[in-house]
Amino acid sequence: MNKDMLKNIAIVVLALFAIIGAQKYIVAVKEKVGLLDSLNKVKQQAMVLEQAKNNLSQELKMAKADNEKIASRNASLKEYLKAAHQRIIKSFQAQKKINELNTYVSLLKSENAELAEKNTRYFQENENLKARLSSGKELKKALKELKKQAYKVTGEIMQKTDEQETIVGNRGYVIKDGQINNPPKVKIEVVPAGTK
Repeated sequence: MNKDMLKNIAIVVLALFAIIGAQKYIVAVKEKVGLLDSLNKVKQQAMVLEQAKNNLSQELKMAKADNEKIASRNASLKEYLKAAHQRIIKSFQAQKKINELNTYVSLLKSENAELAEKNTRYFQENENLKARLSSGKELKKALKELKKQAYKVTGEIMQKTDEQETIVGNRGYVIKDGQINNPPKVKIEVVPAGTK
């Protein structure tokens, strides 16, 4: 019995090992199936992420292209704005020049009006003088008045020149400011050529 018992115990132990091994195998197979399932899910997620990455990469390329278009458009708009600014400055300068010219024209018109008025007045005076000087008596009278005026003006000029000479003179001093003021006398001797 001992042998049978030992056999039975060995069978029971082996059966236990077989059950435990089978159980561990079942658990391992379930873990493997779970891991394979998880791996498939991770692979699917990786594929989804790769697809999203590709989509984002394409969107990034499109965004870069759009940015380049926007930058190009922005540069052309800046150039247009600069050109418009230059045109506005030129327009203001032209307007300023026009205003200056209008002011100058108005000044010239007023000066022209004054000159026309003077011309009319001088023409009237000329006509009056022609009418007045056409007779001999009036002509003699006008000549006398002119002679009186000329004498008067000549006297005033002589008086002013005398005053100026007095101011410029040295008041009778021979030396002024350490310099001899009277001119040196120069003796010029003329000898005939034939007497030598």
